[in-house]
Amino acid sequence: MGCGSTKRIDSPTRDSIATYAQLYAAIAKGAKLVVLEDSVIDLRSFLSIHPGGPEVFSPCIGIVFI
Repeated sequence: MGCGSTKRIDSPTRDSIATYAQLYAAIAKGAKLVVLEDSVIDLRSFLSIHPGGPEVFSPCIGIVFI
């Protein structure tokens, strides 16, 4: 499915994202997650330093890129 790996996540949901339901439940609680290939990536710290601001990545939250 693509979201079984948590090797690149740095959030309280570490090791708990194995299904789409868990991914979207974490997002509903405020997590800023995307799935890139087989890695769940938390964008929270990146959003504040990106030159384009959070507006650039906000529409991507929850998308699974394969």
